[in-house]
Amino acid sequence: MLPAIKKNEVVFMHLPSVRYQDLFRFRSAWMGFAILWVTVFHSSLNWSQIKWFQTFGYGGVDIFFFASGLGCYYSLKKQPDPLIFFAKRVRRILPTYYAVLVVWLALQIFVFRSGITALEILGNLFCTGTFTSADHQFNWYVSAVWVSYLLAPLFALYLDCSRRFRLFLPALLLLAISTTFLGSEWSLMLFATRLPIFYAGMLFAKCAQQQETIRWRTLAGSLLVSVAGFALLLLCYIRFPFTVIEWGMFWYPFLLITPGLCIALSLLCMLLQRVVRWPISLLATLGSASFEMYMIHLTLFDGITYLREQDIYQPNNTFWCAAILLCCVLAVLLHKLIAWVESRFARPVTV
Repeated sequence: MLPAIKKNEVVFMHLPSVRYQDLFRFRSAWMGFAILWVTVFHSSLNWSQIKWFQTFGYGGVDIFFFASGLGCYYSLKKQPDPLIFFAKRVRRILPTYYAVLVVWLALQIFVFRSGITALEILGNLFCTGTFTSADHQFNWYVSAVWVSYLLAPLFALYLDCSRRFRLFLPALLLLAISTTFLGSEWSLMLFATRLPIFYAGMLFAKCAQQQETIRWRTLAGSLLVSVAGFALLLLCYIRFPFTVIEWGMFWYPFLLITPGLCIALSLLCMLLQRVVRWPISLLATLGSASFEMYMIHLTLFDGITYLREQDIYQPNNTFWCAAILLCCVLAVLLHKLIAWVESRFARPVTV
């Protein structure tokens, strides 16, 4: 006697299965797309053809946190010692961070003459200034990354020990949303809204560990929720602009958008690689150097902004495109240089 088939499975039974690993192996391509999106957002390109792409480019940071959560869970499953886990993250982040931060601080002191104080410099060196609302801080993102890494072992432990690990996600969503109405600091708000996305990445990795193939209802549901998130974002941006900042509707929709967007990017890569592979390889290469590019483009763009504000030079679209391309090249070169130095001089991480 054949086993009974549930009604909601009939619709999808003729479709080919998709493995989680087939989706997650394009993680570097996600990050390459994300850093390009963020870089275009921070630029002053003035092309009507990419207006919407540029306007919502901050969403690339949400992709970073989702992909980071995914990677952190897999890393902790391979090596559950939190000290080793954190030591590896220190080795990945700090060499690039300090290499670029030295240049940024030199610009602040000797070129921009911004009046940065010794305490503000220390806040940058220890990545704490953002959460103390100090002025002249490089960027909130690096501080938020450290907090995410500190929480990752706790999240992974909860996912592995609790049978109700999915219930923790709504609690994080409520925490993120509450920051707007509690009048929280801007930096805290930016991070709190990304914390559920980081956890969602770990949750997807946990689901991949439990089952090899992704259910079609999960796949379709993630894509539909992502579309609904985009619709909500556009509705608020166009029809209810007062909600964009005051109610946080410029970033909250990405809580819905990000997982489905990453899945959509993977499906697109799966289709594209049947025709041409080089765009995916290019994005993956850029994705592997995404942190380097994040640091470099912010520093370079600060310099360009200074030139514009001092009326020394007014960059046009061609200049901005050249600047973005330069950021890509410098990021890949810096990533390879640091990897080479580590391979020659660094010892394996042990505790």
